[in-house]
Amino acid sequence: MRIAVGLAGYLRYEKQTFNNLKKILNNINNEIDIFICADDCGYIGWNHNKKEKEKKINMNKIKELYGSYLKDYLLFKKDDYELNPEIPGYVDRFSKKWVYKKYNCMKLIKKYEKTQNIKYDIVLLTRSDILYLKNIDLKEYDNNKIYIEEYDHDNHNVINKELLKKYDISSKELSIKYLKSKIPSNDTNFPKLCFKIFGYGHPNWYISNTENLYNFTKNLYEIAQERDQLFLSKGYDICKKSHFFTIINISLLKVNKPIIFTKKITPITIHHCVLNANTDRSYQTLGIPNEYKNKKDFIIKLKYSIENDIIL
Repeated sequence: MRIAVGLAGYLRYEKQTFNNLKKILNNINNEIDIFICADDCGYIGWNHNKKEKEKKINMNKIKELYGSYLKDYLLFKKDDYELNPEIPGYVDRFSKKWVYKKYNCMKLIKKYEKTQNIKYDIVLLTRSDILYLKNIDLKEYDNNKIYIEEYDHDNHNVINKELLKKYDISSKELSIKYLKSKIPSNDTNFPKLCFKIFGYGHPNWYISNTENLYNFTKNLYEIAQERDQLFLSKGYDICKKSHFFTIINISLLKVNKPIIFTKKITPITIHHCVLNANTDRSYQTLGIPNEYKNKKDFIIKLKYSIENDIIL
């Protein structure tokens, strides 16, 4: 089985997740190709009372770490995002950085398939700083569907089809402009309706085929640009009117493939571990990877690996 793994986002804690990533995917003798799309600097810190340190990415060390698994990569500088000074940073940051890396990561995978004349059986689009708690058998997943992490939150990752039907919103023609045309702009409940219709949160991973995830990230990129233009033209906080997490789910729906939210694959976020934060993605809530004896043993080894910059 040939698998593409896209690591999109900040490159941080990659040494702590490398063995875990190999283990959870290699259990059925899979052929794994890794693609990276990230900033040329990441953020890493142990003490949450201090500002996180910026870490310049050393690509030679990244190549050494991933070895023959790494097939292609793309690093962005701050100037590559062309942030608009008229749009508040917290809006533009997500529109440009988070979305841009996801989209360009899938472009790398799609390009590699074409140049090598291959087709991946399945693609895992994820990030470098999470640990999976148990092995993943990707043979269980239909690559014509889109599988997404569902995690506990006040507003779950769900799509309310009844509300879609009520507002006559079609998944084939969804966009923020279309959504706003269906729900009156003077409706003060618009932000709440967005959450009720589309849920909340950005998953740590997506599983599907190359084409589905490429189309999803392309939709996401285009709608994010549309959202920025609405922000500039309307002169109000479109971030609240059409929440960033809402456009993720709009982009998924526009692919027009079955979307499966599942808790079967559960990762923990290392950043939450190092902060010792009892969040919905922390080891306190979800547990620890199978290979560790107990939580104390896991945290000691994790902390040591980070402080000494060695593989966990």
